Amino acid sequence: VPKRFFFSVMGEVKSPGKFDMPAERSVTLLESIAMAGGFTKDADLNKVKVMRVEEGGKVTIFVNIKDITEKDQKDKDIVLQADDIVFVPESFF
Repeated sequence: VPKRFFFSVMGEVKSPGKFDMPAERSVTLLESIAMAGGFTKDADLNKVKVMRVEEGGKVTIFVNIKDITEKDQKDKDIVLQADDIVFVPESFF
């Protein structure tokens, strides 16, 4: 049985939860949010966080989704790794 890997999407998305990471292809940050039903109306697209453990330490990567979707900076749409946690904060405006 092949080992299954997961990532989590939490915060201001329509269907937060834990998702299977497909073995045959990688999943990007935007794809993970789409898998979680997309953003809620209260989501802060400027401060999405990806939290991961790398070489024993915790790393937090901040991504401005608008850079990807509005400024066409596709390199900021990072590829998720197993056990990554995507957190979409609430906007206060």
